[in-house]
Amino acid sequence: MSPMRIATSPVLLVLALTLGAGCAPQTASVVAGDYLTFLSSTDSISVVKGNIPLDNDAADGAWTTAERVDCREFDEDLSAADVEALRLENPLDICDGPDWPPTHETWLDTTGFYVLGQDLDPWRGEAIINSEGDLQVGFHHRLPGGEDMRFSFVIDPDFQPTACVQNEAGDGVELVDVDGNWLDAWSEGVTGRRYFLNGGAFMWDPEAAGDNTSGQDPRQWLLPIEWAAGYGVARVADDDMRIRTTRFARPETYLRAEAAELTGQRTIFSTDLLYCEEERDCDRVAENANAIAGNVSEEWQLVGMQNRDDLPRAEPVMHDNRWRGFSERDPASLSRWAELHYNWVRFDEDPAGIEPGDSASGEFFLTFDALDSSTRMLVRGSFEVKAFRRDTWSTDYIPLEIIERNGTELCGGQGSTLF
Repeated sequence: MSPMRIATSPVLLVLALTLGAGCAPQTASVVAGDYLTFLSSTDSISVVKGNIPLDNDAADGAWTTAERVDCREFDEDLSAADVEALRLENPLDICDGPDWPPTHETWLDTTGFYVLGQDLDPWRGEAIINSEGDLQVGFHHRLPGGEDMRFSFVIDPDFQPTACVQNEAGDGVELVDVDGNWLDAWSEGVTGRRYFLNGGAFMWDPEAAGDNTSGQDPRQWLLPIEWAAGYGVARVADDDMRIRTTRFARPETYLRAEAAELTGQRTIFSTDLLYCEEERDCDRVAENANAIAGNVSEEWQLVGMQNRDDLPRAEPVMHDNRWRGFSERDPASLSRWAELHYNWVRFDEDPAGIEPGDSASGEFFLTFDALDSSTRMLVRGSFEVKAFRRDTWSTDYIPLEIIERNGTELCGGQGSTLF
């Protein structure tokens, strides 16, 4: 199986999230978990429609967390009465504190948010092996008021980037692992097998980053599709969401870049990047990235996402890539970058080779950003899969069929990272 299949898996995920209960068996369950959603008061479709109760009085006490964050600075020409009418009622008293505004989760200071959370108690859980051979797990949770919250993640259980290179004899080609075993490195220090959901990730060209004068962002380098191990999507009532991509720079840099799409103003500085100019820089970059992860956790805790002994810690995972051989000449090599992962799934046992009917267990931490609003969501928990089912409602993986039909030989008959 190939990581390239993750490229189309988001389509399958979206389709899966639209399915109703039907008569499908419950094949996955959440052992323990919770979520916290930050519904934007200004542009959340769900808030505009009014289909989610926004306080515990309206929700009959169903919310475990029901807070409001609103530190907006309104136009000074507005009267006090106008400001009071615009500001959310009874927001958290954090705006004048020493920890505000947030350094990294700067989106929290852009509008007002209804901060709502519960323990996870899904009414439906499904685990399938999709037509691309990837493992897909999804859950539906009933929100107060009757609307649905659902999320789903997919991983390539056999994930291992490879490259087709000339052999030592020079008379043919061979398939080799890129930089060694990625999953071994990603899983160091944890039990079982950990997958970073890095689909859609990108960094910026460090040689083009610098001052703020060009009027354009430096070019982005997208991770090759065959380096993508997983992906995830979610929906809270009417707000569609996708996972936050891996950060190869300070988190606030990505948020500035999103805002710059409207202004065209260059926002990327070389000092923003979690990048090693030279190998001796990598220890410092890793320490910086690790400190940022801790700071992000503190900012989340300030607005309601507390840590629990029975659940994954609410903190991005820093991965520094120092296990790879440092590339002196290629700035795009991952060996020169540290990473912050907001999305991961850990299996208690290696899921490679899982077949229909097999079981699994593990835990996850997921961070979602809305597609069309400022809404965000954090979800974490432990899960069990009673028995994976074979996906029977989507098409077969066409590239493999075409290769077989045409008799195509890939990398000297050894296969290819592409399929």
